[in-house]
Amino acid sequence: MSEPEIVLFNERTACVGRWNMIDAVVFVHGIAGNFSETWGRFPHLIATDPDLPELDILLWGYRTTLLPADVHDTATIARHLFSELRVRLVRDVWAHLVAHSMGGLIVCEGLVQEMRQERAQVPPTSNVRHLSLFAVPTSGSAVADAAAAWIESLGLPSGTLNDQIRSLGTAECDALIAEVTDRVYGPTEEGRTARRIPIRMVVAGEDSVVDDQDADMSSAPFQDPPALELPYGHSDLKLPCSHYDVRYLALANDVQVVVCERFAEIARRFLDGEADERQDAETDLEIRYGSLLRRRYVRAGGDPGRDPEGYAVFCKLVMRDCLASGRAVFDCANRATIAVRKGGYLAGDG
Repeated sequence: MSEPEIVLFNERTACVGRWNMIDAVVFVHGIAGNFSETWGRFPHLIATDPDLPELDILLWGYRTTLLPADVHDTATIARHLFSELRVRLVRDVWAHLVAHSMGGLIVCEGLVQEMRQERAQVPPTSNVRHLSLFAVPTSGSAVADAAAAWIESLGLPSGTLNDQIRSLGTAECDALIAEVTDRVYGPTEEGRTARRIPIRMVVAGEDSVVDDQDADMSSAPFQDPPALELPYGHSDLKLPCSHYDVRYLALANDVQVVVCERFAEIARRFLDGEADERQDAETDLEIRYGSLLRRRYVRAGGDPGRDPEGYAVFCKLVMRDCLASGRAVFDCANRATIAVRKGGYLAGDG
């Protein structure tokens, strides 16, 4: 499968392939990163994974540097991110946010800001279904604290240390993670100011950039789903080589969870809804999952064009299996091809 090209929206934002306004994976880089380079092959691997449906892939960026400069702090960048998501994500789009390093703090800050404004249950917060945080300094940076103290002791101008590095201070990060825990990770009650969103932490066991506790999964503040610790450094943790790379699977497996939940929601409307609901669900099924389902049907020897009846039976089998078992869509599709063959529904089988 050929790799889709990166399509620029502007100087700091792009998508991979086409932007179809369907369920999305949003990548947010860290300090001194770049929207089109930070993630290496990661976005293309998502786009070409034969076990995933059609997904929009957004590469979102912002101006950043380690040098003294007039750059925005994480709170301001977070407002910019969620303003863009509010525009780009229509009401029924589900989004999986993926962030590296300081990008994880930006994503968390954006969610907290929205919930403080009593928007936990409205877009774009309601669109977010999962967070994947790669090498995020949740405990802050002792180096940033020391640099700030040193600059203050010398009486140097405040701009000597830029606002992004100041945002990595231990006190700032501790306060943010505490609020994320209360509002996003484990709220006692959901409503306008809180909404639970699963957070997967992927820790770099050989990370020499973050403080020691952030290179150890046992210290991760979010453990449901369980944190993962992989034997990589701060930068190469998010540079997988192939669809079989554990760094890729650390994200792809969670994307599959969201995909399965979305597919089940469509399947319920298709199988049990009223006529209008079934028609809308059929459209959703084709737009989001049509390519995946057709690939599996063709692999089994079928032809959706010549055998629409068999293909319709196949799709219903996949939906029923997904609802009953909770398995990944591609797994249900593989199982359905066997059932369809035995039932004689494939083209040429009578």
